Amino acid sequence: MVLKWKHVLSTDELFLVQINSNHFAYFPLKHTSFNITESAYEKLRNDDPILLKALNARVANKDSVSLHHPEKKESFLPHRVDLAITTKCNLDCLYCHANANFLQKDMDEEVALTAVDYVLKNAKKLKVPYAQVGFNGGGEPTSNFELMKSVISYAEHKAKEEGVGVRFGMASNACYSEEICEYVKTHFSHLAISLDGPKQIHNLHRPLFGGGDSFDTVFRNAKYLHDAGIKNFNLRATVSEKSVDSLDSILDFFLTEFPKAAYSFMPINKLGRGKTCTIDTPDPNKYIDMFNLMLLERQMCPLDKVFFMCGLLSTVRSTFCDAFSAPGFNVNVDGLLASCQRDNLPNDFYFGSISKTKGIDVDYERLNYYKEPRVLTEKACINCFTKYHCGGECMDLVIHNQSRCKSIQRWTAYQLMDLHKLSVKGGDVHVS
Repeated sequence: MVLKWKHVLSTDELFLVQINSNHFAYFPLKHTSFNITESAYEKLRNDDPILLKALNARVANKDSVSLHHPEKKESFLPHRVDLAITTKCNLDCLYCHANANFLQKDMDEEVALTAVDYVLKNAKKLKVPYAQVGFNGGGEPTSNFELMKSVISYAEHKAKEEGVGVRFGMASNACYSEEICEYVKTHFSHLAISLDGPKQIHNLHRPLFGGGDSFDTVFRNAKYLHDAGIKNFNLRATVSEKSVDSLDSILDFFLTEFPKAAYSFMPINKLGRGKTCTIDTPDPNKYIDMFNLMLLERQMCPLDKVFFMCGLLSTVRSTFCDAFSAPGFNVNVDGLLASCQRDNLPNDFYFGSISKTKGIDVDYERLNYYKEPRVLTEKACINCFTKYHCGGECMDLVIHNQSRCKSIQRWTAYQLMDLHKLSVKGGDVHVS
C-alpha cells in the first residue's frame, strides 16, 4: 500500500490523501471525503486557491464536530475510581505487561476505602446518579477477594448514606471458583474478561501460575457470566504472532459463544514480561489486514462491536483515552494516583497519592498537563490524517517508543477506500 497525505491549512481541517492510485480530499471534522482526480490532488497539494475555495464551499454548510477539551482548574471531582488492589495473579501469562507476581503486594484497605469515599462524595456533589468503583491493574483482582468484598460492602453502605448509587466493574482473567463467579454475577455490572480465543490459543498464551491449562475454567465462568446478562460485558484477546492468522476464527468463536459481548483485540506490548516473551507481537501489517478482511470485506459483525486500538471514521476525538483527557482516577497498589490504568507506568502518569496521614493529595499542575489535547500538541499528531480517529495513540506506548501509528494509518486508509467502495491491495505502508 502506498500511502501519502498532506495537511492543508484551510478554513476547515483538510487532508489530501493518496492511497495507491486513488486520491481523496478528506475533512475528518465534517465526516466528509471526496474522491478526486490525480490532477486536482496535485493542484491542491500546491495550494491552488481556486480549488481550495471550491472545496471549502462544498463543506461550508456541513456541521463540524465540536471537540471537547476539559477545563483547567484547581479542582478534581472524579466519580469513578479504578483500584489495583493486588499484584498477585493465579495465571502466568507469557506477555503480562504488568509482570504480575514479580513483587507480590496488596493494597492497604484504608487507601481503598478513602478512594471510595472520595468518588461517592463527588457523585453526590455533582448530582450524578451513581459512582463507579472498578478493580483493574496490577494482578488479578479476585486474588485479593477478601479486600474486594470489603470494598464493595463498604461502598454499598456508604452510597446509601450519601443518597447515590454505586456500580462495580472489573478487568479479570475469570479463572476463579464457582463461588467467586456467583459473587461477581451478583455485584458487577461492568466486566472485561481476558480470553485469547479457543482452547489451544488461550492455553498457549495464558497458562496457570505454576503450570497447567486455564481455558476450561475461564470459558466456564465467562460463558456463565455472559449468559447471566451482565450489562456491560467485554472480551479482551491479546494477539501474538502465533494467533494473528487465526483472528477470523477467534472472532467467529466469540460471536458464536458470546453474541451479546463487545470484543477488544490488542497486540502484545513489549512491556513487563512482554519484553522477554517467547512469542512475539504480530506483524503489524498482517494484524490490520486481518481486521480489514473480517470487518470491511466479510462484515462478520458491526464495526462498533470490535475495538482493536484503531479508531473508526465515524468516531472523532482529541484524546486516545481518559488518561490524557478526564483524566482517570486510578490508584495503584502503593496508593499512588495515576491518570492511566496500565501498570509499570513512567512518572509522566502520576499526579498524587493517598496516605493514612494526608488523605488524598493532588498535584493540580500535573493534572492540568493531562488535559492538553494530544492531537494538537504532539509533533507526530499535528499533521496526521488519522489524528481525530485515534486521538493521539496510547501515550504509555508513545513514551516507550512503541507507537502503532503506521498500523492506525493503514486501518484508516482501508476505511477510506471502503467508504468509496474501492479495493486496495496489501503490502508495506510507505508514508510521506
